[in-house]
Amino acid sequence: SDNFLGGSVETIFGGGKLDLRDIEIKEKVVRLEVNSVFGGCEILVNTDKYKVKANGNGIFGGWVNSYRSSKVTSPVLEITGTAVFGGVEIK
Repeated sequence: SDNFLGGSVETIFGGGKLDLRDIEIKEKVVRLEVNSVFGGCEILVNTDKYKVKANGNGIFGGWVNSYRSSKVTSPVLEITGTAVFGGVEIK
């Protein structure tokens, strides 16, 4: 997308992979909510184009932030959510 506005991802008893490396963000902050139940989701980000803030909860599962930090301060991609008996990895 050349104007990513955010959204939500739900994985239940399955998995998914979301590639956000080529998106353009024109807003100051966009939000993405990622929830996974008995499944997993992998989110690919590009920290050279936008700042990533990720904070999630793992309940009998895992929420992993594997991306590298950068000096980019704006725009911001804010990722939140929950993993229940599953996992979310942001890299």
